[in-house]
Amino acid sequence: VGPAGHVIGVDMTEAMRDCARAAAELAGLGERVEIVNGYMEALPLPDACVDLVISNGVINLAPDKVRVFREIHRVLRPGGRLYLADVVVARELTLDARENPDLWAACIAGAMVEDELAGIAASCGLIDGRITEHFDCFHNTSAEVKVARDLRVHGVNFYARKPT
Repeated sequence: VGPAGHVIGVDMTEAMRDCARAAAELAGLGERVEIVNGYMEALPLPDACVDLVISNGVINLAPDKVRVFREIHRVLRPGGRLYLADVVVARELTLDARENPDLWAACIAGAMVEDELAGIAASCGLIDGRITEHFDCFHNTSAEVKVARDLRVHGVNFYARKPT
């Protein structure tokens, strides 16, 4: 955010908020970082108040992804940007896979189909949506051997922006 920027972190768990605050203090950024209680489906922020939304591997955990993208659109200022990294699948998962608690814990059961990501963002008013990078986020993990290869799960970096 640069030397004069301000960061707002949002998390629903007290332990994670405490961890984020401690990390900001340790980095000497305590005055520039604000950590608030909230959910990604209902961000505790006013309309059009941020220039950039960064999300790292949490949208796959949201049951209502459209609602999350609507919230991102709502809080972004005109011209504001979204950068996210998340788990996606190459094809739709079966209902059994979607309901499997182990796959939810591995951040797989809620993964979006890669081809739907830009469409969901566009349906919520974001433009220029595109995947900027693919990566093998389960490489050399137990999830790779057990499910990721078979379900064609991988990570992506995605960019979109709110029109000016």
